[in-house]
Amino acid sequence: MVPLRVNLILDRLESRRDKHVVCPAMGAIYATLYEADDWGMSNEWAQQHHFDLELEKSCEVTKKMFNRGIRVLPFGDYGFAWNPHGTDSRDLEHFVQLLGFTPAQVLTMATSWGAQAFAGDEPLLLGKIKVNYLADLLLVDGDPLDDITVLQDSDNILMVMKDGQYHKEPAKRLLKQQLTAAQWRFQGPEYDQMMREQH
Repeated sequence: MVPLRVNLILDRLESRRDKHVVCPAMGAIYATLYEADDWGMSNEWAQQHHFDLELEKSCEVTKKMFNRGIRVLPFGDYGFAWNPHGTDSRDLEHFVQLLGFTPAQVLTMATSWGAQAFAGDEPLLLGKIKVNYLADLLLVDGDPLDDITVLQDSDNILMVMKDGQYHKEPAKRLLKQQLTAAQWRFQGPEYDQMMREQH
């Protein structure tokens, strides 16, 4: 696209930014460019087919959309052999590393803005931790504000709640960690030393 055409599209999107969201789907472009060797698509092949330029322009236009107040969301175009389902959380890292968003911004895009996109014009109570809202929650071992990649390892997802009901109950290792912390708090290092000597 020539810049004029891009600006016309951005102008139209901006005029309806309360109605539309955009998923730039960079994960598939990135994976094809850098991780598709085993499927016969080398980095050289990908560059010959302009995937590097496509990724560059995608990043450039996505940042322009965000700066115009257009909601941009991670995720999209997963399900290829070199970009399989279940690896979608890598998009969060792409938004931080390639686009320069903070982890907090990316988590807002994926949760609150994602809920708004799902609800559309319907008065569905989604995307907030608030009384009467649907309780869809994750409990994560780690702080995604410090390291957005913790969400890529399913072992770090300790609990999943859907509509206020457990889809995945809190992991046993979490309960064990809590017990260990409680023993330390209430019995102190002397108790810990005694337990080590007994074992």
